Amino acid sequence: MDVHNGLGPGWDEWDYHRAMIHSLTAKGHDVVSHNRMDLLHRNKVVDNFELDLLVDDKVIRELKHIKMGFHPEHYTQIINYLKHLEKRLGILMNYGLERLNDQRILYNCIQGTIFSMLGSGASWRGECRCYAKKFQRLFRGFCNFMELAMV
Repeated sequence: MDVHNGLGPGWDEWDYHRAMIHSLTAKGHDVVSHNRMDLLHRNKVVDNFELDLLVDDKVIRELKHIKMGFHPEHYTQIINYLKHLEKRLGILMNYGLERLNDQRILYNCIQGTIFSMLGSGASWRGECRCYAKKFQRLFRGFCNFMELAMV
């Protein structure tokens, strides 16, 4: 959020990308930018993909500069990255609006369940939405669990 507040709206996605790298490394985080990886099918490379940012080898940050809200393909993209890399947290960030729009995506590698929490100050309770395989049902105690985990 400090990147959007510092630069303001209207800049190119690459400008926010570089500012995000600077901000995160200044706070002591390990940041890998535009890491290209192979997409394998039956041990054969079928394509490559590239993460915007991988922070502390734990969090995938996918930066966007679009003039509207996130589309299903944005969720699909980050969900595929989370599954492929077996990571638990992804953050979609849209710098294309007057106000920063971000959304946290939690992936449970064991159950294959994906939860999305609205970002930018949204509360944990009541605003969790499930985006699993064709949007599975919301896991009952998830919001309560997240509140406990945040303490």
